[in-house]
Amino acid sequence: MLELVFKMLKMEDGTPKTVTERWTELVKSTLHEIQLHLGNLQGDLDVKTVHQLRLAIKRLRVLLAVLRQTDAGRKRTETLQKAANKLFQTAGVLRDAQVRLALLEGEPALELLLPEAQKHVQKAEKQFKAYLKAFEPSAFNFKKPFQSWLLTLDREVIENTIWYLKLKYLKQIQVRPGQSKSEYLHSIRTALKRLVELHKIRVLIALDERLSEHWETAKSLAQEIGTWHDHHLLDRYMTQAFRNRKQEESHKDRVAHRHEVQNSMRQDLEGKIYTWVRLTRQAFLV
Repeated sequence: MLELVFKMLKMEDGTPKTVTERWTELVKSTLHEIQLHLGNLQGDLDVKTVHQLRLAIKRLRVLLAVLRQTDAGRKRTETLQKAANKLFQTAGVLRDAQVRLALLEGEPALELLLPEAQKHVQKAEKQFKAYLKAFEPSAFNFKKPFQSWLLTLDREVIENTIWYLKLKYLKQIQVRPGQSKSEYLHSIRTALKRLVELHKIRVLIALDERLSEHWETAKSLAQEIGTWHDHHLLDRYMTQAFRNRKQEESHKDRVAHRHEVQNSMRQDLEGKIYTWVRLTRQAFLV
């Protein structure tokens, strides 16, 4: 999909567009991608397509975060922001259920939980289809007044706003008093992904030449936290599911082993996060 985006960010004769034109085309192509995925989900709710849809929404939300820092940005993006948040939430419930089922299918020792997990997927699919049925397709249309406003934003405004948000998200990567381990890791993952997305956007609109090794590391770290979080949610689900039923010793041992693995992974992630943040903050000060 990024190849298509790069193609759209050049003039018909192959010459580069201005930063403002590239920015406008990136917003347009992202909205088009969301509509494309929604169209593909009218029938089968394919796991891969749901994932690709959520990635496109995440990019849109970061683009909107930039726009909402500009003059009149909040007012001009309010409707689109609400539509993006609602779609992201609804697709997220479905995605979580699909991931949980896939993880359980990979653990034969926990097959007794599969029927209930399958019911949760069916329920999430029903909710998502109901959302699509009531969904107004024009919510993600790229309208002329919106396009005209985007083209009034100059390079300096866009670049300064992106840097402001980078520093804001970097500041969020820390342990906060009162937060549980899962909460702060999840919030750190969100901030990391937004930082990486902002840098990818800088590359796409020609404010940077490429994704550096530094940001590739951040992307990899966010993926590791995502894997940890998926298994953490499965652990919570297993604890709840076993609470009201008689457990065999093998099931208790399995749950206990998973908790140990999760704790070990979390400690490893905390070390990697600390190192990345320290090096990144040093880089920002250079």
